[in-house]
Amino acid sequence: MMNLLPQPKVSVWNEENFCLNYQARIVLETEDQSSFLYAKMLQSEVKKATGMKLAVLRGKARTYDICLCTQQGCMGKDASSLKREQGYQLMVTEEQVIVRAETKEGMFYGVQTLRQIIRQKGAMIPYCRIEDWPDYRERGFYHDVTRGRVATLDTLKDMVDHLCLYKMNQFQLYIEHTYLFRDFSELWRDDTPLTAEEIMELDSYCRERNIDLVPSLASFGHLYKLLRTKHFEGLCELEESRKDPFSFRGRMLHHTLNAADKRSMELSKKMIEEYMALFSSNYFNICADETFDLGKGRSKQLKEEIGLEHLYMNYVKELCTFVIGKGKIPMFWGDIICGFPEMIQELPKETICLNWGYSPEQSDEPVKKLASAGAIQYVCSGVNGWNHWIPRYHDAYRNITKMCRYGMENGAVGVLNTDWGDFGQINEQEFSIPGLIYGAAFSWNGEEITEEDINRSISVLEYGDSSEMLMEIMKRISRNEAVTWKWLCDYKEVCTDDLTEEEKESRLRQYLGEEIAFPSDLDVFCQSVTKQNRDILENMDKIRETMTRMDSSARTLAYHFLLAADGTRLMNRLSIMVMSRFLKQKEMEKEECWQLAEELENWLYYYKEMWRESSKESELCRIEEVICWYADELRRN
Repeated sequence: MMNLLPQPKVSVWNEENFCLNYQARIVLETEDQSSFLYAKMLQSEVKKATGMKLAVLRGKARTYDICLCTQQGCMGKDASSLKREQGYQLMVTEEQVIVRAETKEGMFYGVQTLRQIIRQKGAMIPYCRIEDWPDYRERGFYHDVTRGRVATLDTLKDMVDHLCLYKMNQFQLYIEHTYLFRDFSELWRDDTPLTAEEIMELDSYCRERNIDLVPSLASFGHLYKLLRTKHFEGLCELEESRKDPFSFRGRMLHHTLNAADKRSMELSKKMIEEYMALFSSNYFNICADETFDLGKGRSKQLKEEIGLEHLYMNYVKELCTFVIGKGKIPMFWGDIICGFPEMIQELPKETICLNWGYSPEQSDEPVKKLASAGAIQYVCSGVNGWNHWIPRYHDAYRNITKMCRYGMENGAVGVLNTDWGDFGQINEQEFSIPGLIYGAAFSWNGEEITEEDINRSISVLEYGDSSEMLMEIMKRISRNEAVTWKWLCDYKEVCTDDLTEEEKESRLRQYLGEEIAFPSDLDVFCQSVTKQNRDILENMDKIRETMTRMDSSARTLAYHFLLAADGTRLMNRLSIMVMSRFLKQKEMEKEECWQLAEELENWLYYYKEMWRESSKESELCRIEEVICWYADELRRN
């Protein structure tokens, strides 16, 4: 069985093999200068899989060469796949391996398919004929580099390499305050922001690989750090925005610009203009989502005069018009406009609406509503990693397959698969790669693959796991999480707020009840957690067994999975302490509490090491603060 992701539209296989010889060449029968990079990527894959470093040259391919070509007729009769946007052909015969396309994008995608084959088969490449093209023109991945974790440039380039291999062509980074704006030092002074040079280097790296790095900047809502600065607090919709201490929940819910103050628009435009200059993309995402506070404070009078819908739309329309005036196509998140979809017609006709929904039970209603209103839209799914040490892969699969299907049924022009960082982005960025691949697979080819089959393919292609079981094991571990990180953060924040006991009780019931149903009997809860932790330990042993059948280069990742799994187990145990205090029932024994505190602190040391391998320091201290608070609480027993 050949594991290819995305699966090609047409593929015919033969039991015989083309035997790659060390004297073969990778020959470019095209004048397109981009093809040299594609050949070098293929050369590197062959070297890793076979030990042979095939020379790259331009000219006419000979027998037993690998040929990359765009000339008409080099494979005989033209195929309809080449007439389709981004289409390609791959032919392996007894004489040659040929990748053919009419565009550089198609050539690039054909090379990625050949790389996947060589990764599995080495020098013995099966005879085949593949014709392929994507269902969606735009297939993107959206990564949060704001709310906790700022990836290093090397990590971001590694993400781009994954986007390449799985044939995605758009990448966006979510920015609120983690860019080193020239005139806003108060905004980023206590963080480790991305610099202009890093972003421009990443933009160049993406462009060479047929990936559009689209700038994405919060410009209306979700401006927590900006609107808590001394300089700009007066532009916040809610007054006294700086008076409360930092809160993970508060950061998610508040801090929207006052749309009634003309200085807010001036600020948004100034930030957009500076940031836009770093990118070669024709798009700009202004975000404008979750403006929860709009009309509730300083703009309340204007809201009462013109209505909340017009207050929102007037601001978004002016930003979109500004972006178009700069020669770019505006994008914005569609959660607010879904409440009044007919007003999409008030925006410039080029505007793209990013219509998101992340539930595994996601309905198609929002996609239908905006399609009926005439919106140009992307459907936006999620990898389900936020607030979990290990993403909930099963939920991600269900959500992504649904959203890709809804988009196809309702004329969406693109897919943008998201990886958010709510409550500190605790999970490793590399853990989101399976969810990234789900989005890549189903935005290219809408014919759904079963969850079991695609997980087997990911285990082989991504991790070199000959047992094909790693993804299934990780999925099992992710489903044994008793409480989320958000649940633990909410409990800590309520307990440390200046509230009466009655207020704390009420708020805990509200916040924690969003996550789980409260048990009436602590013993029943403890039994459930004990069973979940037993399952985690059993599956950790299975990861260790699987490591012996993995490619050696992927074993570091297996260690990271083990560390995250152990973190899940420790947080499960921590939930028993939290629940016993909340229910005011028998608490854990002192010895057990002190032991758990020490285990948490030891685990945190290795977690911080793992974080620093892929990320800047960013807000690691906030995660450290939460875990150390719990360790101190455990020692109160």
